Amino acid sequence: MATISAPPWRTAPAWAHAIRRGARVVTITENEAYLVEALGALRNAAGEDKGWAHAGGISADKGTRAHELGALGEYAVCQVFRRKWNPSIGVRGRYDVGPLQVRANSWQPGGLILRPGGKDRPEDAFVLVDVSISPTFLVHGWQWGREVMVEARVSRPDPTRPPCWVMPQEALRPLDELVGIFPELRLAPR
Repeated sequence: MATISAPPWRTAPAWAHAIRRGARVVTITENEAYLVEALGALRNAAGEDKGWAHAGGISADKGTRAHELGALGEYAVCQVFRRKWNPSIGVRGRYDVGPLQVRANSWQPGGLILRPGGKDRPEDAFVLVDVSISPTFLVHGWQWGREVMVEARVSRPDPTRPPCWVMPQEALRPLDELVGIFPELRLAPR
């Protein structure tokens, strides 16, 4: 069973600042993390079996880990918004969690990254999750794609991948705003 909390060992200054901005800390069990990562790996395998290219210019050898981290991010967002997680193995074109797209990031200080030429659309709401220390995650906040996809935000944080748009964590909107926009979402208590 996941908990929504701020463990004392994780409230380093960067996380404490994010929590003050409305971010949520989610801790899941080791067994949940193992299962979610396994389903992320299956999602990657199903895509490879169908001949789908990896999104955002990621190399095939990194695809499995990217899908595992993405699955963990989606699962964390489900805990924050009291939703059941659907791993969508072998399916394309769906939202990650209800009406939301989730972007997991494991590098510091990871911003919300959107990539041209993929499934990232200006009209979608994107949620950023820090998955750097599993099984505890920080769900930072959200932003509309159109607010991220502007020329001033073009960057190349990973020189092995194509340029992308990056919005800093501090510029994200608070999670509680999503409840007013999407009535099907409910925030779990802190």
